[in-house]
Amino acid sequence: MSTPQEAPELTPFAWENTPVVIKTGGGTTEGEIDPLLMECQIFIQEVPPQHYSFKSNLLGNEWQSAKSKQLASITRVEIFEDGNKTPSKTILPDPPGLAVVQVSYAHETVIVSEVALPDSDQNKRVSISSSRPFGVKTHDAPTTEWEDSKGYVPADKPFVVFTQGHTVERYQCGTTDVEVTIMVEWGRG
Repeated sequence: MSTPQEAPELTPFAWENTPVVIKTGGGTTEGEIDPLLMECQIFIQEVPPQHYSFKSNLLGNEWQSAKSKQLASITRVEIFEDGNKTPSKTILPDPPGLAVVQVSYAHETVIVSEVALPDSDQNKRVSISSSRPFGVKTHDAPTTEWEDSKGYVPADKPFVVFTQGHTVERYQCGTTDVEVTIMVEWGRG
């Protein structure tokens, strides 16, 4: 007779919320290409031993669309302005429905959204797309996997729209110095 199998233990970080951050403003950047543009950085703020990343189709060292390599879902959105530690706005997703966060800078938009996978109603990934190309930090060769990316957007106060199902929340930022933190639950869709 066989002994009962114990369920495998999950490591604490396996389901942890880890932010994907969209950051603009906060000072000038080296080599600004145009006074009407500002640098925008999109990165995963992770703590080792996590290895979360996005996969994209690169055109040279630039991408305009990328998807999380792991299953992932959006659990919270926080908007910080002028370097404040307290969010100006917090949005808590309320399923059902796929969550979508749009960050618009004048006529350009960065979209972070949940996308359903065809094999399950519950399995999702997080997708990022941009109307402007973003560059990826590379070590001599282009890479389709990235955790940190930079591009330029119009130097305009961001307008953030969150949608999920019948829920629509809008927020007009009062400054260009903005950090949109999108909490993502990795490993589960």
